[in-house]
Amino acid sequence: MDLEKKKTPTMIKVARLVGFAFAAFLSVFAMDVFAEPGTVLEILTALLMHLIPTFLVLAVVLISWKREWLAALLFILLDVFYISITWNRVPWVGFGVITALILMLALVYFSAWKARGKQNQ
Repeated sequence: MDLEKKKTPTMIKVARLVGFAFAAFLSVFAMDVFAEPGTVLEILTALLMHLIPTFLVLAVVLISWKREWLAALLFILLDVFYISITWNRVPWVGFGVITALILMLALVYFSAWKARGKQNQ
């Protein structure tokens, strides 16, 4: 068994780390639910609703653990979905930052997929 083929390329590790970091970044925005008054159940419901984007990002990272091309595709689709639901609803700065980060994440996964392909040659 060739040990070189068993090693995970650094770019793939970076892509996964960036995916988890982006999920953590998104989860920070869910913390505003604690500033609103309400019962514990209302706050937990609001928190879960605010964490849906985080869960989606984590799901993409985990589903595509060994298939970086799939993550690149899914992140592009998430970006298109985010653009379609937030167009003219959020300030342009926030809109631009989130869409740019999702696109960057897709590009990182695409690069990781290419790195895996070079490793297998």
